[in-house]
Amino acid sequence: MPQILLYAELLLNIRTVSLTATLQTESNKETKASLSADGETISLTHDGETASIRLPTKISGGGAALTLPAAPAKELTLRLQLEEDRPGLLKLGSSGRGVKITCGALVGTVDERAEGFKLWKWAVVLSFGLWVFTPDLSFSSSKHQEERDDPTRAMKIFWKDAPEKVESSFSSEELALPSPVFGALRTALRGSAELLPASAREFQDWSVGFLERFTDDEG
Repeated sequence: MPQILLYAELLLNIRTVSLTATLQTESNKETKASLSADGETISLTHDGETASIRLPTKISGGGAALTLPAAPAKELTLRLQLEEDRPGLLKLGSSGRGVKITCGALVGTVDERAEGFKLWKWAVVLSFGLWVFTPDLSFSSSKHQEERDDPTRAMKIFWKDAPEKVESSFSSEELALPSPVFGALRTALRGSAELLPASAREFQDWSVGFLERFTDDEG
């Protein structure tokens, strides 16, 4: 297991990038973090090991050392200000014509009249409900996964196993998926949790994960 796990997420509403560093041992005065000269990469050194990630967007103050929390801790959190002279960076649009998950299966099409997506249905019952907490975000992680080139565009998903009859304050719909797609969906959600800091992998009784977003010319 690596000594350092870095995770960064673009927070559009407050124009910052949230950076979390998870360490195997508590930070100390020798723990250092720096921003590259171009403002696109952060490196953190701790106990003789260095980890780096490419940020979801460019940060102001390139080439500077970053101030870390003074109190020793195994998890460090920073908020980094976006570079203000690049307004186009904050626009995350959707130009795709289909809805895909990471197994490559097409599960629906764009519905122009509804200004949304129309999902196809099958006769296989889905056994867990899904909450699309953040429909469109950009993140980076130092945790390596195949076929991921950060920054990664994704949806943040809260999910949990569902009983046959769900009683919840949330409005919900049932979506039946073929078994291979269902299995790939569960595997993708479980695997993506490893990209997050341990403290961010659950929210109350929900598990947290990602599903990558794709356009027609990707994936």
